[in-house]
Amino acid sequence: MEQMEYLLTEYAVYITAVWAAVMFLFAAVTLHRINKLIRLRKRELQSLQDEISGLRLQIEIQAQQEAESQLAKMPDSDERYAAAEKGEGWTTEEEKLVNAVLGEVFS
Repeated sequence: MEQMEYLLTEYAVYITAVWAAVMFLFAAVTLHRINKLIRLRKRELQSLQDEISGLRLQIEIQAQQEAESQLAKMPDSDERYAAAEKGEGWTTEEEKLVNAVLGEVFS
């Protein structure tokens, strides 16, 4: 027992230094792994953002193409105005409403 007490008291500084070195090494390894995970997550986030921006671009292009195809299906504005003047494309209810409004305006 005396030998153990002597060993601990005589070499306490060295034991503490070794313990501190082990703890420092453990902390350095842990921080290195945390930093590695952070860099990995940043790369994954960047790739996800790139993928999302690509998908948004595709959606915008598709929406433009659909709008252009719908505009191509619609008749020209001159044809629409001519059809409206003739009363084509109006339902009887719409004609009644228009006649009522024009009657109120011009009477």
